[in-house]
Formats: sequence, C-alpha cells, structure tokens
Amino acid sequence: MSQTCTTLLLFLLPGLLTAQITLTRANLPTVGDNIITQEIDSAWLAGLDLGSTGGGQQWDFSNPQKTTGKPDTTFFIDPAGTAFAANFPDANLAGTPNPADSGAGLEYQRLTSEAFEILGYQDTVIFNKNFGPETRLTFPFDEKSRIDQTFDLFANVIEFQDTGIVEQLTRADAWGQVTTPLGTFDCIRVKRERTETFRVFGLPIRIENTIYEFWTAEFIIPVLVYDHQLSNLFGGEDESLTGQYLTGQNVVTSRRTALSPVQRLRVFPNPVVSQLTLEFELSRQGPLRLVLFNTLGQPVFLQPVTQTTPGNNRFTLALPSLAAGLYQLTLYGEKGTVVSRMIAIERPGEN
Repeated sequence: MSQTCTTLLLFLLPGLLTAQITLTRANLPTVGDNIITQEIDSAWLAGLDLGSTGGGQQWDFSNPQKTTGKPDTTFFIDPAGTAFAANFPDANLAGTPNPADSGAGLEYQRLTSEAFEILGYQDTVIFNKNFGPETRLTFPFDEKSRIDQTFDLFANVIEFQDTGIVEQLTRADAWGQVTTPLGTFDCIRVKRERTETFRVFGLPIRIENTIYEFWTAEFIIPVLVYDHQLSNLFGGEDESLTGQYLTGQNVVTSRRTALSPVQRLRVFPNPVVSQLTLEFELSRQGPLRLVLFNTLGQPVFLQPVTQTTPGNNRFTLALPSLAAGLYQLTLYGEKGTVVSRMIAIERPGEN
C-alpha cells in the first residue's frame, strides 16, 4: 500500500476501528463523588442522529441545546443514617441533590462487583420501591451483555398506592466514539427498553420507555441520556422526549487515577513498517494489554505489557506479519479503561 493511500485512509476512516470498552464496578460512582448534568431541549433531541447498531459508530453531541433550567448536581452519599434508610436496608449508595437536607429526594442503590442495582426512590411525598431489584448493569458489561428481567414496582404518592409490573431489556447495542462538550471518547451505547403497567381505580396505565445511554470509561455516569416515552393513561396517549448530558464530575482523589491510568499516549512512526514505539504516562504501576484490531473489529494481535512504572514509559513493539493496511492499536488498563490510536502498517515493495 502506498503512503498516499495509507494517509488517505487515515483521514477517511477515523471511526472504523474504535475499541469496544468494558464497564466494571470501578467505572461507577462511589461515596464522595458528585456529578453535574444539564437537561436537553426536546426539539434538539427530536433531530438527534442516534446512529445504528454495531461497531464503528461516530456520535456527534458536541453542541447539545440545553433547556432554560439550571444544571443539576447529584451527590453520592452513604445511605446509612439517611431519612429513609430503613426502607432500603440493602442499599450501600444513595444519590441526592442535597445531602444536607434530610427530606430531599434520595435514589437508593446497591453497587457490587457483580451488578449495579436501583432499589427505589423516596422523598417526603413519593415512595417507590423495586421488588427485583432493578438491575441497570452487570459486570463486566460489554458489547455482548444483555439483561432481561421482570420485577414488581411498589408506588406510593400521597394517598395513592399500587403495585405494578416492570419488564425491562437492557443490552449494549453499539460502540464507537462519542463527542460531547467534554471531548471525544471511546463509547459503548446501552439501550434500555422498559414497560411499566399498573391499574388505578380499575383503569390501566402503561408507560413505555426507550432509553439510550452513552457510557465511556472516563466518566462515572453516561455522558448523554436519551429517553423516548409513550404513556397510555386511562385511555389517553402521550409522547415525550427528555434527556440530559454530563457537564462535569468530581470524584474522590483516590479514584482519579483509577478512572484513567494511561495518559498522553504517543505512537510512532506512523505509518510503520516493522517496529513501533509507544510512549505514555502511567498514573500507577500495573499490567497493560496491547491489542491490534483489523478493519472488521477483529483482534489480530495481543501483547501483554508488564514492565511498567508510574510516570513516563517507553515500549518498543516488533509487529507481527500482518497485511498492509489500517489497524486500531488499543491499550487496555485496569478497571476496564482503554486508550486507542489508529496506525497504518506498510510493507516494503507494496504499492
């Protein structure tokens, strides 16, 4: 392959070989973290290009149109001692807009090395509890993951209370790169199809949601959430679009390096013939795994990188005998994080 053709491919196929990330417990919130989100205008959501399924997606959400509402901050706290902790004894995490207000709304969660679960929500007016509970993610969560569940939902709003049934299918249906005001990141899209059914005073209520969540390895919640809802209330139908995007996060100091251990990756020469050099900064010592993917997203070469130290690292790799063309080089760190670069392999005499 000539250098001209190789260079052209580098410009034409920037998203073809994006890595497939894996979410683990370490990618989710913990006590002491907080996040800042902004609601998105429904008209902007209506024209949003969500792409298709499978790999190689490029989602451009670089300029989301926000609503006139102020940004929302959610604090993740220890549920023990909160106003409604007795109703959710299995919770080990709670999200609230105001940890200083005992009557503020709290979403009670359980987060383990195996799963992320929502146990329910309560404030001074509303009390919802999932008898399942609701499983949002299982770990490790990647492009092959699927959660199919049915559970009961108890709702109590002032004097009204009832029990409904929730059917929910959660799966990773696409991966690629997403661009938001925070930057461009490798991304996995989680699609959640949810149906709630109730009967109130003998009349049916049915609420259907199709939710898309765009997760990255760098942030503890999705960078963007899109929610399309169809409601059938007492025979009348309603449709709505809501969403939010992440504008910032603050995580406890001990977790900052765990979320993104590999920094400032340089790969040269590029295009390369037979030997490649990698330079990067590592926030803490730990094993890495280097994988080359071809244009079909298939791994064609794997190389453990075990001799690393905190700070600057330099690693020289003798490439295997692969056909000339475009490849995605991905460094997998711990906690499911990845850093990727595109490289072009040339073979002497191939034009």
